Amino acid sequence: MSDSFITNTNFLPLINFKFGIKKLPTTSFFIQSVNIPGIKLGFAEVPTPFIKYPIPGDHAQFNDFTMTFRVDEDMKNYLEIYNWIVQLGFPDNFDQYKLIDGKSATTGEGKLSDGTLEVLNSAKTPKILVTIVDMFPRSLSDIVFDTRDTQNSYAEATAVFKLRKVQIKYL
Repeated sequence: MSDSFITNTNFLPLINFKFGIKKLPTTSFFIQSVNIPGIKLGFAEVPTPFIKYPIPGDHAQFNDFTMTFRVDEDMKNYLEIYNWIVQLGFPDNFDQYKLIDGKSATTGEGKLSDGTLEVLNSAKTPKILVTIVDMFPRSLSDIVFDTRDTQNSYAEATAVFKLRKVQIKYL
């Protein structure tokens, strides 16, 4: 194959990104890592007298979106995700769910929220926009305090989100 079709030979730098989500305004500044969720396609097997052979299915499924962030000193960013999960799961009473039920996702007040990941090129210019559509948190990691820490490390947490779909477009 000829390489005459290659127009950009730069590799994708993994540190050049910005992520934002309306529902989590405090968290965005502290993000350490995110992923573009992978996608998989189901399949069916067609039986024959000799072998079964696969054919493409009709439903694409996206992997989870995972975000790791540094926890701020007031734990505001951690509590944004924590409270979102509590409101969705209403562990104490139904009024917790009423805080987000029926509210618009576009304002960042509803049950779901869209996230936007800007992938920057090697010149730190936005090149690709990844929209994570209708996401909601399904887990939030522990924060472990440890008096044996001699390096004065900072707390990090990881949140895992379910989502409806991923849209990727060039800017």
